Amino acid sequence: MAWIVPIPPSARHPHERYQVCFLDGKRHRSAGIFATKRRALAEKRALDRGPRGAAHAEPERKAAVAAVAQRDQAGLPQRPGQVGLAGLASPASPAPNAVRRRST
Repeated sequence: MAWIVPIPPSARHPHERYQVCFLDGKRHRSAGIFATKRRALAEKRALDRGPRGAAHAEPERKAAVAAVAQRDQAGLPQRPGQVGLAGLASPASPAPNAVRRRST
């Protein structure tokens, strides 16, 4: 069971915010602080539904990690403009686009 606690405005946050709280065993925990009551209610409903993503997220996470590792081994960029770990320059050699300083 989760509940919403309104947080009054302060100097740093001049508008009302909402904290979603729940019990984890005997501990009082916070699921987050949200700017809108609608977002806080959505988080409360998600907590009340239970740990839905735990069983479903693990295979997806393993597949994502395997895909990144496979791209890394192939030396392919993970995202456009990004270099995988296999494509990084060694510490002894400068990066191709590194600025070289003149020695005086």
